[in-house]
Amino acid sequence: MPLSMPVKDTSKTSMNKLGEKRSTTRSRGRNMRAGTNAFSLDKGYKQLYKSGNTKISNNNISDNDLSIQIMDSMGCVICSESKDFSIITAQTDSEIIDNENLINIEEYKAITNEMALATNVFVNNTDPFFTIDDSPPATITAQNKQIVSMESSNIEQLTADIINFNYSSEGTTTKYFK
Repeated sequence: MPLSMPVKDTSKTSMNKLGEKRSTTRSRGRNMRAGTNAFSLDKGYKQLYKSGNTKISNNNISDNDLSIQIMDSMGCVICSESKDFSIITAQTDSEIIDNENLINIEEYKAITNEMALATNVFVNNTDPFFTIDDSPPATITAQNKQIVSMESSNIEQLTADIINFNYSSEGTTTKYFK
């Protein structure tokens, strides 16, 4: 629905207010500007709810909780474990079950590694084994460095980025946003 205003009221401040009004929407009991994380979260939530992939949420839900709900409805869970976390270290069951498919480490302790030349196996110099892969594009390298340098996860930003990526023409759309 287009916004109307009297012709006499075309001052710069009134035009700025009109522009602000057009770029905001009211949702979850508050005004949201286009291009913000809250706006993207709301847009993604509405699409997921419309397609039946998420449940109805409370209007007073925080952006963080909405992000967790959206990620959960897409089958993603954000965990706070460290990079070197392993379930194996938390294993307390010490029962040994004989299985011929399992390797007995005691039998292989005496075996040592021997250096083997690849030229004996790959005799053709044009074999792909000898060619070095292309380096990733600079943008992907920069993104990877940024991801590694992140100390804590910002689930709102992550969820908003996923939603914006699904609505952009840069890549594919997940099944939740079709």
